[in-house]
Order: sequence, then structure tokens, then C-alpha cells
Amino acid sequence: DIDRDFLLAGVLYCIASWLEAIAEPAVLHFLRRLDVPTRATAEGLATIAKTITTVIALKNLDDQWAVTAFGLSQLVYGLTYAIFLYSKAWNGLVRPKFSIASFDKSTCYLTTVFTIQGF
Repeated sequence: DIDRDFLLAGVLYCIASWLEAIAEPAVLHFLRRLDVPTRATAEGLATIAKTITTVIALKNLDDQWAVTAFGLSQLVYGLTYAIFLYSKAWNGLVRPKFSIASFDKSTCYLTTVFTIQGF
């Protein structure tokens, strides 16, 4: 059923996007250090994994699941990208320290005002 194919592909794309968003702290870690080769390697490996997954999925899944094959390959991309970046950055990442004193009061006030105006 074509509707189920698009639905499943959409869910896979959403999970893949979430994984890529989860990788952003590692991306920023490498950007702050101007470490382009590590990020380029992550994107290259993820693209290769996505390509291989696309070929295998299109070859082995029924024609009615063609869009899902691309959703699955995007999921593999996001997973590969995040795992590679975090494997390289894990020990160097700075974890945030949350305390009430670290919040800027005027920024919190403006955020509250803008949020209320949005309703």
C-alpha cells in the first residue's frame, strides 16, 4: 500500500533528522576547532553507508516499499554520522553545568514576554 510506504518513510526521515540534530554538539565541537577533515570524513562515511543501504534496500524490498528504502537509507546516514562524530569528540565535549545563577535574567524575561505574545 502506497500510503503505508510514505508513512513509514516519513517516520524514518523524522528519526534520521532527530539523530542528525543529536549530533549537533559534536558538529559544533569540530567547528570551534576548525577541524574540517573530521566532519568531512563523517559526512563521507555516512554518504557511503547511505548509498550502500539504498542499493541493498531497493534490490531486496518490493517495489511498493521504494520510498521506505530511501527513508531507511537516510536513517543509516544519520546514525553513521552521529556515531562517527561522537566517537571522535566524546572525550573533548564540554558538558553544560546548569544552575539558576547561570541564567541571564533579562534574557529570561524577554523570552517569557515573546512566548506570551505568541499566544
